[in-house]
Amino acid sequence: MQNRIMIDPSVALMELTIDANYSRDRRLYLANELHQAQLKIQEITVDLTSAQEEIARLNQVVTDLQGVETSTIDTLEIE
Repeated sequence: MQNRIMIDPSVALMELTIDANYSRDRRLYLANELHQAQLKIQEITVDLTSAQEEIARLNQVVTDLQGVETSTIDTLEIE
């Protein structure tokens, strides 16, 4: 005597549909998470670019101030 499991095709189809819907919802969720991460990366990139521009500006100020110090020292030595 063999044990046979009978599966109702409509129940199996319903389970497959539930699995497919969950899978689709999970993909949509992950796609949204990926998009949010990409937006955050863009925001960080903009912040880094702004920081680099500010560093360049401050480096120019330091360079200009070093030139002022040198000019002042040269003037003092001449007097």
